[in-house]
Amino acid sequence: MRHPVSILTLLLAALLATSAWAPAAAARPGSTEIILEGGASLPQGDLGDSFDTPAGFDADTGYEVGFRVRSRWPNGWALSPSFHYVRFGENSFLLDDGFGGTIDGAGRCSIFEYAVDFQYFLPARRHSPQLYLTAGVALTHNRYRVEYSDDTWFEEGVNALGGSIGMGVRIGDVELSALYHLNRFDTTEFYAPEDYDWDWISVRVGFALPTIR
Repeated sequence: MRHPVSILTLLLAALLATSAWAPAAAARPGSTEIILEGGASLPQGDLGDSFDTPAGFDADTGYEVGFRVRSRWPNGWALSPSFHYVRFGENSFLLDDGFGGTIDGAGRCSIFEYAVDFQYFLPARRHSPQLYLTAGVALTHNRYRVEYSDDTWFEEGVNALGGSIGMGVRIGDVELSALYHLNRFDTTEFYAPEDYDWDWISVRVGFALPTIR
């Protein structure tokens, strides 16, 4: 998948169009709830760049799963710690073995994201969907693993501070959201010393469990 901007645009259009027919949002001010989330992860920056570029990983569109615990206040604001596991699609490549032959390899990029998000739910009429804005800070653990056809492998990880910004809509007990994640770091642990750009876009669906008073 190489068209993240188009996918994001279509998702946002769907979020707005949904408000014409969807039932009321179920989340109540002053409540705490757990939301299970999953969706697609679209690589940006060096993640999506080809191996021909100095820091490219040629990752393909992947998936993410996780959850958040959200506490909502009557003024529309909410605090929402969350955890997500992100795994991008693998890409295969060939390497010169130094003896006139080649070795097959497959690289995989993944991220563990520990975030704290602040969200604002826009006022909505009763029996109407509720749009919200979200922004937060995150600690990411970024991992890169390569497996070769000669049964050797390489794996390293690095931590980084980042953040995210996005929007979503609450429709009953279901949420649809789109976020841009900022994830930059400098490391010598990967195949070359570089300032890496591992930004990504999330397109998520969430399901809220019963609220806790």
